[in-house]
Amino acid sequence: MIMAKQNNSCVFVLVFVLCFVNNSVYGLFDPDDLIVETPLGKLQGVDLGESYAFGGVPFGKPPVGPLRFNAPEPPEPWSGIHPANYFGIGCSQTCYEPSSACPTTIQEDCLYLNIWVPKDIFEDPTPRGVFVFIHGGNFHDGAGGVPLYDSRFLVNNTGIISVTINYRMSAFGFLYLGDIFDPYTNTTSKHANYGMQDQQLAFKYVQDNIHLFGGDPTMVTVAGQSAGAQSIGLHLLSNESEPLFQQTYMISNPYGLPYKNPKDATKLAEYFAEAIGCPPLDITCFREKEEAEVLAASKSAQSNIINPLELFQYFEQWNPTVGEGEYPEEPVMAYEEGNFQRKPTMAGSVTEEGRAYVYGVFGNEVPWWMYRILLRLLVPKYGQEVIDQYTPVTLSSDQREVLNRLVTDYLFLCATSHVSQMMGNYGVDVYNYANDASISFSQFWEHVDICKGYPCHGGDLAYIFRTAPLVNATYTPGEQAMMDDMTSYIGNFVRTGNPNTPVNNNMREKQNKKLAFWPRVDEKSGNSTYTMYFSACKNSVIGNYRKEFCDTLDAFGYYQVLFINSYPSTNTCTCN
Repeated sequence: MIMAKQNNSCVFVLVFVLCFVNNSVYGLFDPDDLIVETPLGKLQGVDLGESYAFGGVPFGKPPVGPLRFNAPEPPEPWSGIHPANYFGIGCSQTCYEPSSACPTTIQEDCLYLNIWVPKDIFEDPTPRGVFVFIHGGNFHDGAGGVPLYDSRFLVNNTGIISVTINYRMSAFGFLYLGDIFDPYTNTTSKHANYGMQDQQLAFKYVQDNIHLFGGDPTMVTVAGQSAGAQSIGLHLLSNESEPLFQQTYMISNPYGLPYKNPKDATKLAEYFAEAIGCPPLDITCFREKEEAEVLAASKSAQSNIINPLELFQYFEQWNPTVGEGEYPEEPVMAYEEGNFQRKPTMAGSVTEEGRAYVYGVFGNEVPWWMYRILLRLLVPKYGQEVIDQYTPVTLSSDQREVLNRLVTDYLFLCATSHVSQMMGNYGVDVYNYANDASISFSQFWEHVDICKGYPCHGGDLAYIFRTAPLVNATYTPGEQAMMDDMTSYIGNFVRTGNPNTPVNNNMREKQNKKLAFWPRVDEKSGNSTYTMYFSACKNSVIGNYRKEFCDTLDAFGYYQVLFINSYPSTNTCTCN
């Protein structure tokens, strides 16, 4: 009798477990109606053919009225079924990107995310690794639901789940007001970095809900490109962000760009107040203005900080404030000192990161004499050393190509390599790459002729998301082979934290292709460090990629020397 009771108990437990698994995947997410029941309410997704998708999922209250220039709050529950079928909403902005990267609807009520789920989720209900993507755009424009980041092909190819998110930008997301009294909360508190807080709230939504879509909340990779990668670099410094993800993938992070310290951010806020017609720090006045007025004042304020002596400010006028609170110091300094979270990381750049910026600033040729003056202004202490390293081919030629190389190395490639090595020194598994593959089809570089045929900043996104079919384009055989390897590495990393780890045997055969071994940045042979070099000809591992140039720039240091106004370190500790 006792044995019979034990068997019955086992049967009961087994049935309970099976019912739980069935309910969490098959019940709440039915392939026939695509309705997911979340704690906030029901969502109905769409079948895109290659994947299921849920677009325009609210993760925060509309950041309007008293929530403008404030921390975001979770959304209110809703009754009925929320149609999750629109991906086009973006936060307030003036978008200067190609059309594939610009939202179709721009509004202040913009805290939405998008989820793509592979079709085979019902064939194999094993919880999937989750890829959460933060878009770039200089903290100024872009959106998570634009065609460029449509993830239907990525999830179909890799079997992972993809989430793309929105966050507030420009003044809406990064107006620094410091510690002020807020009549909405009736307290005095820090008002800054609202866009970063939006991202954290989106991460929390993923942690709380992604299992309802078949995802594994314990295997979340936060990925981002450009400003999105910068955001991740800051999240790695934040205690609040620490439990919200397990791995990071930073694409084209301009580590060499400084953020604003509170003093500089306050000055920008004063320009904003003047432009919008409010007293400085008058948050009530700011909130009473129309959305269009805030956007116009944001644009006006940023023009005040562009001048010939601070050229790199052109790249990013509005960005996060660091030097206090959640982000006590610049990321590069934090990584050098070991003040960051230890999480597996993939990081890299394209090989022509600086092209669009240099040719965008200098529409005409830059002769030798101008090049020399520019370096003397930007690098008063190390100008000659830089000239010696980045020497023009001929004195009479256009020097923009040399400037492109310098900007690429200093802001992106060498800075990323330096940070990766610092992280590796502290025991983090870091996998570095350089992408030398341009995009063969012209649709992607709409209005950006200077990038056609070159691996420009952002050019690798059409490979990562495999989105050529959405613009009626096709990849060349070389591009296709390179892209297949790249997304296989990404899928492996999202699932396991290692791009080399073989996928599970029950995944599709095309995911089990043999890949070249990608060594960690600290897996050295002699004095070599390794970089995975992607190209449409052949992917390969290169030792000491651009080491001669990077060693020179590493010796100068980042932030401090390429700017006339050096960024002061906030670390006041003294080592004895």
